[in-house]
Amino acid sequence: MAHTARILKGEKTLRLHYANCKAYNADFDGDEMNAHFPQNELARSEGYNIAHVCNQYLVPKDGTPLSGLIQDHVISGVRLSLRGRFFAKHDYQQLVFQAVSFRTDDIVTLPPAILKPTPLWSGKQVLSTVILNVIPRDRQAINLKSVAKISPKAWQNATPRAWRGGGTPFVNDSDMSEAEVVIRGGELLVGVLDKTHYGATPFGLVHCIYELYGGTYATKLLSSFAKLFTSFLQHDGFTLGVHDILILPDADKKRRKVIKRLRKLGNSVMTVALDLSKNAETDDILE
Repeated sequence: MAHTARILKGEKTLRLHYANCKAYNADFDGDEMNAHFPQNELARSEGYNIAHVCNQYLVPKDGTPLSGLIQDHVISGVRLSLRGRFFAKHDYQQLVFQAVSFRTDDIVTLPPAILKPTPLWSGKQVLSTVILNVIPRDRQAINLKSVAKISPKAWQNATPRAWRGGGTPFVNDSDMSEAEVVIRGGELLVGVLDKTHYGATPFGLVHCIYELYGGTYATKLLSSFAKLFTSFLQHDGFTLGVHDILILPDADKKRRKVIKRLRKLGNSVMTVALDLSKNAETDDILE
């Protein structure tokens, strides 16, 4: 793919946007890459009009998306769009500006979700504002009904009670839950935006933006989301300490039992595969 490079003085390494990692199978563990500079205007035109990232969003093999956000951005996007996440006016405007600072005209904002006792904007409204400022304003805003990658059961901390509201009960468990994603007029109304919608997955939000408005707006949305999620993580950190990955005593006891059982099971499998006696010794199996 062709990229527009920004030269930084004193730097001797290539910096790559998260969204393009899948195209190069890059995983930030010491990978090395070769960059080729166009030698004439014809090669430059080919890179800008054919091989540019905006024009290579889909894989030629099967038409699935190639670019998408990964790792920290996915965590930030989920935490930002959770139900109950609210921001004051200053924080809302700061997050929106971080995401759509490329605009030279007026930035469209939304009215607060809560007016009293103090105006508050939800995390879903922050994402909605970014979407509305990225898509072209002379086109119909996107309408989308989809699902999140997180299962509906993951949001339940108790057994659901029987339906007592009258009328027709919900047939699908994901209805009116955070597992159902509903976007109307470019505004995120229900659901959590996760890797399904801004990762390299088909039929997500970014994929639909590409099909409706083109590759330029799809890559703009990915860039805006990346800036937004990075800025949000600076205020709402998500850390993983040593204590979080220590094995509990009960779990360690189960692990040792499984390993001990596997060693005996391996010998029995070898005796069956080699047609040996069930009472064969370990030395006979190795021979």
